[in-house]
Amino acid sequence: MKNASCPCPYPCPEVHTNSALLSKSSHVSWRRGDELWRAGDGPGWMLAVCTGAVGLRRGGDARTSRLVDIVVRGQIAGEEVAVGADRPATCVGLIAGKGRLLPRRQLSDAVQTKPLAWMSLMTISTQRSATLAQALETTSNGTVATRLAALLLRLGERIGLDDARGLMVPLPLPRIDLANLVGCREETAVRQMRAWEEHGLVSTLKEGFVLRDQPALALIAAD
Repeated sequence: MKNASCPCPYPCPEVHTNSALLSKSSHVSWRRGDELWRAGDGPGWMLAVCTGAVGLRRGGDARTSRLVDIVVRGQIAGEEVAVGADRPATCVGLIAGKGRLLPRRQLSDAVQTKPLAWMSLMTISTQRSATLAQALETTSNGTVATRLAALLLRLGERIGLDDARGLMVPLPLPRIDLANLVGCREETAVRQMRAWEEHGLVSTLKEGFVLRDQPALALIAAD
């Protein structure tokens, strides 16, 4: 159920735990491919994702940058504005969505007047560091199949929707992004996904992909 103290009109339970931060926020929306900010930009505002998803990219331009993290419904991106740091990554829309933005000045006021807001930000920052550390570990341990299976299962756990075909993950990631997230060549990711499709483990759709055999993927991820 929606937290009555949160101004956000969308169902995002994890964001509601940070309603102290969002009490002075405003509405924002984006389409797939929109850049919300670029790496190196000054600290402008923090984003709470209510629907859809955004990705954080590092290095190169729009064509060559590497996807390093995905922020989905109920999560926050851009927490670096709390300490006045420049953007470490470009934030781009992966799935059209809506959210709440909190400018740096209002964020600073919230942190100063509401201790729980500062604790929330520290928790978010710690979780982001843990996510990036896990991503680094994922790209260096195990086989490509192991790393890719683990990634698909994590995405399924975060945003998957049960349907008659299996677990639908509504995230249309290009193969190059899958390759970046697991640390392999694009051709290798293409070959592995094609093999799994042939064996009925996954299906690729225009709007994302379906995990058709989660137990089999779990066995591969644990190998």
